[in-house]
Amino acid sequence: MFKIIILMENKDFIMNYKNIPHILSVSRIFLSVVFGWYLNNLLSHNQEIILPILIFILILATDFLDGMIARKTSNTTDMGAFLDVSADMFFVLVSYLILSLNSLLHPLFILVLIFKFVEFIYTSGKKNTGKLVFDSLGKNVSKFWIAFPGIVCILCYYRIDNLVLIINAVALITTILSLLSTITRIVESRK
Repeated sequence: MFKIIILMENKDFIMNYKNIPHILSVSRIFLSVVFGWYLNNLLSHNQEIILPILIFILILATDFLDGMIARKTSNTTDMGAFLDVSADMFFVLVSYLILSLNSLLHPLFILVLIFKFVEFIYTSGKKNTGKLVFDSLGKNVSKFWIAFPGIVCILCYYRIDNLVLIINAVALITTILSLLSTITRIVESRK
């Protein structure tokens, strides 16, 4: 009897349209693991590009749809925003960790990603609004961080020369931009 009630509650959770954005965000976490698997196979064994690209497109679609559905249904919540940002961060970390493990990205960049996420959460909390606070530079850098693993798939598949140099140059440029975002956020949080 207890199992039936739990199943009914889960069905109600899934059937409630207000939960769709949360379900999409959580699905992105699982899709990130699958993408990481296929990205690693592409990088280490030069396997087919179709599956990682399709999964990458699905990740981008869930990222777009969760926010759009939440806004269209007037169902934006602080928890939903945090879940969305966390799912994005998880995808970026998994992808960049795979790049690092395949010797395409300097491992210190992983620390930059973690630092930027912690700084984002911390400086958002300093505003005492209970909401995540975005800045345009940081938002654009994070969008690029999300898009870059798909770009790397294509570059790798076509065996672009100097791929390691390109990836690390992009990492350096985005690190500088994210540090500028950090400085701006810290200055703003003190006001």
